[in-house]
Amino acid sequence: MANKKNSKVFIIGILSLVIIACVGAIVFYYYRNNKASSQYQSIQEIAYSSQGNNDNQQPQQENIPINFEALKVKNPDIYSWIRIPDTAVDYPILQSTSDPEDFYLNHTVDRTSGLPGAIYTRMNNAKDFSDTNTVIYGHNMKDGSMFKGLHKYEDKSYFDGHPYVYIYTPDKSYKYEIFAAVTYSDVLLSSAFDFSTERGLLDFVESLKNTRNMTDQIKESVEIKEGDKLITLSTCIAGKPNNRYMVVAVLRNEE
Repeated sequence: MANKKNSKVFIIGILSLVIIACVGAIVFYYYRNNKASSQYQSIQEIAYSSQGNNDNQQPQQENIPINFEALKVKNPDIYSWIRIPDTAVDYPILQSTSDPEDFYLNHTVDRTSGLPGAIYTRMNNAKDFSDTNTVIYGHNMKDGSMFKGLHKYEDKSYFDGHPYVYIYTPDKSYKYEIFAAVTYSDVLLSSAFDFSTERGLLDFVESLKNTRNMTDQIKESVEIKEGDKLITLSTCIAGKPNNRYMVVAVLRNEE
């Protein structure tokens, strides 16, 4: 009897430890997410703040609403900003110059390790958006942050109602028109296509049109031609580790 009683106590103790560990993990998950959410809210407030009265500061250009000088104090790897009107996509874009290329996949804007990471580009893309295709990465977060909202483009009415992406750098603003939103493979685009050639660009666009998912959206009226500049927003798909969801847009205006 004593052995049975001791066994029950042991099992109850183990179960209690498991429950405590699970509760602790859940609490930590929400604490980390709330901290990250507050962090990006703070970054947005800094970004849209006006320039100070310091005589050494350059005046902010009228077509560039982002205070890059203040942002670079926070992290010099911030080099541009992405915004899709009437969506949650309103974030700095970072590019690591000294760490691994995918450093910001698992580091936040303040370089803290962990989710939700940051919106970023790899080093193979120029920071002035002069490349034929600039690929911008972001996590598909359950709380709706980062690039989770891109999945709303699976709905045609949303796709039609949110056609533009805006990119800001310290020197210019760029307006892009979205023409594709598709489920794609997880291939590294810069390796799969030679975007330095017209053929590479057109092959990529053709591959977008050849996807076969019910929720894929293609704006057939948009013609992509030699010399066009694209941005590709890439995020993961829950339950599909070998695929990526991509929203692709073509440059329409540069100021």
